[in-house]
Amino acid sequence: SNSDFMRLSRLNRMLKEVIQSMVLHRDFKEVANLILEATESLIPANSIEFYAMMDEEHIVHLAPESGFRGAPAQLEPEYRAFLGLPRDHWQGDQVGPYMVINLPIDHLENGSLRGLLLPLFSHQTNRVNALVIFRLKHDIIVDDELAMVLSRISEPLGVAIERETIFQNLEKERDQIYQRSIRDPLTN
Repeated sequence: SNSDFMRLSRLNRMLKEVIQSMVLHRDFKEVANLILEATESLIPANSIEFYAMMDEEHIVHLAPESGFRGAPAQLEPEYRAFLGLPRDHWQGDQVGPYMVINLPIDHLENGSLRGLLLPLFSHQTNRVNALVIFRLKHDIIVDDELAMVLSRISEPLGVAIERETIFQNLEKERDQIYQRSIRDPLTN
């Protein structure tokens, strides 16, 4: 029917916008904001944030408050347990590869106590290496259409977050090399 065609056309356009934002933009802040805009019709979110593993011990939080620059973070234990989980062990909602969650009370200033959590898997290890949290404006019902969109955007989002963590690791190494190079060998 015509309405099905329109719905599929809209979904296709949304997915195309998400992928284009990641291909055309290097700045992760731009990518995150474009993803939020592109998915707005299906995911009524105030904001989007990411928790990514830099290595086995260090997690960074990429959120609007830090300009998506990545600040060292502690993650609530119930969500920290998801990081490193193999894809076949992910226990999301029964409908799909996501989870509707209650956010901690300290997030109330952001206007939401509900979130939509989406795991991102590493292409190398096939394990959860990052979590995306959409801070919802209101409760939502995740139907088949939204579940399909979430599963489709998880792959390009996973690539974008892996790219950003690589850039941050390179920047950290560059800064360490610079700091060593400016030290006077006599005074250290």
